[in-house]
Amino acid sequence: MTVIEITSGFPQSAILFHEYNLPIVVNLNRYARRFKYAAYLRGKSRQFLSQPKSWSDMNRLSSNIGKYISFAEFIEGLTVNGIDWDPH
Repeated sequence: MTVIEITSGFPQSAILFHEYNLPIVVNLNRYARRFKYAAYLRGKSRQFLSQPKSWSDMNRLSSNIGKYISFAEFIEGLTVNGIDWDPH
């Protein structure tokens, strides 16, 4: 698996290159909830403490989580854990 492009929304997601040449989008929110739960909870807490309008905004959540997980950690985690765990 190789990173071919990062969407403009990082830290929200990364586009990965699958062995069959299919693009796969992996969301930081789902990754953190599964593998970096402490960072997920911290990001969710920051989202909850902000305006009620942002409570349902997944982009805001991913942005908050991205403050606790670096891009290198995200990619390393995807390399180690693969992407088969993500049902999307």
